[in-house]
Amino acid sequence: MSIDIQIRSTLGAFALGQHDIVFDNVGRLVSLTGYDKLIQDIQKILFTNVNKFYNQYGTQLDSFIGTNYGVDQTINLLGQKVTDSLLYLQYLQDQQATYQQVQGSEIIQQILELNIDYAYAVTNNENDLKTFNIGIVILSGDNQLITVGADITLA
Repeated sequence: MSIDIQIRSTLGAFALGQHDIVFDNVGRLVSLTGYDKLIQDIQKILFTNVNKFYNQYGTQLDSFIGTNYGVDQTINLLGQKVTDSLLYLQYLQDQQATYQQVQGSEIIQQILELNIDYAYAVTNNENDLKTFNIGIVILSGDNQLITVGADITLA
């Protein structure tokens, strides 16, 4: 079994922005295992930008900054980046399982669905921020369907 500490966005839901470690009512770190860990792992890779320290981990959402893609092209590119990130997470989980016992509830066995829908533009200007709803359905290593949803706002 692998363990991760629970992280929560300062805005409440796990999203882009600042995050804090979660403590219980007596000051101990809250840890996650099983499906909760799997969902947090997916959310973490979705909201992490690839950088020089982690050059393969993340979704490269910062690559959308300054672009002028239409909604359809943005959905296609975003879908590819999310898929690549989930496949990389699956690879990392496989690597972890070679040296540590990992529960089936903590790993991606298969990505079943990826739906990306245009939610709304913050303004009427096509070049301004746009929000997309992402829905992911995966099959966990113990053959359970896990659904993860996220809203992503791009410049």
